[in-house]
Amino acid sequence: MSSILSQPRASISSGDSARRLVDAAARWGAYALLWLLLAGAATLWFRHHAMAFRRPLDARGLFLAGVLAAGAAATARLLFRRPCPLAGASPPPGTFSALLSICLVAWGVALSRTAPDPSGMFLLWASLVAEEAWAWSPAGGLARRLASYRHRLGSESSPQEGSPSAASPLPPATKGSDAPESPRILNEPGVLQEFVRRREPTGVELLRGWIRVPFVPGQRNASVHLAFCPPFESTPTLDVVQRFGPEGRIKVVHVLPLGARLDVKLPHASPPGACVILEVVAKSNAG
Repeated sequence: MSSILSQPRASISSGDSARRLVDAAARWGAYALLWLLLAGAATLWFRHHAMAFRRPLDARGLFLAGVLAAGAAATARLLFRRPCPLAGASPPPGTFSALLSICLVAWGVALSRTAPDPSGMFLLWASLVAEEAWAWSPAGGLARRLASYRHRLGSESSPQEGSPSAASPLPPATKGSDAPESPRILNEPGVLQEFVRRREPTGVELLRGWIRVPFVPGQRNASVHLAFCPPFESTPTLDVVQRFGPEGRIKVVHVLPLGARLDVKLPHASPPGACVILEVVAKSNAG
């Protein structure tokens, strides 16, 4: 029903700047929390060695300090899991989590050296250990994978970054639609494209599908040629959302009753084995 060809192509593309700003703010927020924890731990150690603690914290104060540090670390980990829109290298998630863990240990040791109350030390370390257990346990890893999967798949009400249809999300699948709830292309690397075309009782003709756009190492630009066979009776409206892969910018170059052309541009050279999966909806009133 439809055919696709991907090849390198220079293009001028536009994306959803609002989502990019949110992702950038989340990444900088994670960095800020890491540095605040580091600065707090360094301050505690400095004051301890300078014998500047006039009134050591009681059990309640130690517990609140532990909860504050653990909450800041957990928030930083969650913010860091969002895709990084910043240019340049970004530390791996494992490295960032390890730095947070070191900060929490330093925070706990510095407070413990000034704590005369064993119950306060227990509450302090219980809060810190609970956060670390969540971050490094299989449960924490599962939450990390689910958050990444949800971001890649996107949602009908919140399109993926780089989509030209960010202001107009794709229409949800209608009841009784032949389109699968979970397309095979998202889970099977061998599936290159997946399309369903139907005519609604109202006369509206709808083509919905998913396209895999492969990139060779070092490639940044690709063109996607989509053929409508048989052609639509009139020029359809075309909505495109990126569902998987390196965050790119999508541009609809032209749309005709016979087909359409899309340009995909990545912000940096693609790594080996990279690909982008696009969800496409072409809609035309055939009545």
